[in-house]
Amino acid sequence: MMRHLILVRHAQPAIDADIPAAEWTLTDEGKQKSRLLVKSFEQYGVTRVFTSHEPKAHETGCIPAKLLGLLCEIASDLHEHDRRGEPFHSKQVFMQKLETFFNQPETQSFGNESAQKAQARFAAAVDELIKQYPDDTLAITTHGTVMALYLAQKCGIDPIPFWKALKSPMVVVLELPEFHLAEVITEFA
Repeated sequence: MMRHLILVRHAQPAIDADIPAAEWTLTDEGKQKSRLLVKSFEQYGVTRVFTSHEPKAHETGCIPAKLLGLLCEIASDLHEHDRRGEPFHSKQVFMQKLETFFNQPETQSFGNESAQKAQARFAAAVDELIKQYPDDTLAITTHGTVMALYLAQKCGIDPIPFWKALKSPMVVVLELPEFHLAEVITEFA
């Protein structure tokens, strides 16, 4: 029987250069768009919602979960690539640093975690949830960089163009057990 794994990139956060990105919360628009995720969750029969501990991802997953009467749980190691201590960068510098990060996956070139370590951490967490809940359709609300790394590993996509095309929010549907990329949803009505 085919199952689906729903990966959700968080909705639009309130960007504040004075606080770490890992502490950002959703904007009002981000909250509204999170409500629109209900349709995708219903379409694929989501039965469990897990999120990273970061507020922007947790809020994004919990809003549709609550509307559907589902639990919304924080799971370990679903957070974004660890960039604690990095200063707030201009968009251009941030893009350059991320390209280096993706192109030199073994090197700790940006933040406290190499791409290889971030990918291994995130993949182990997702794979454990899939194993733990074999009869459920999981929605996992997380972050763009670790999603791109995971999809590169599982589906063979190039992470840089995928990362550059990210929307907030964004839903990626994988067919299990083959991890076939079934659908990418970027528009919500």
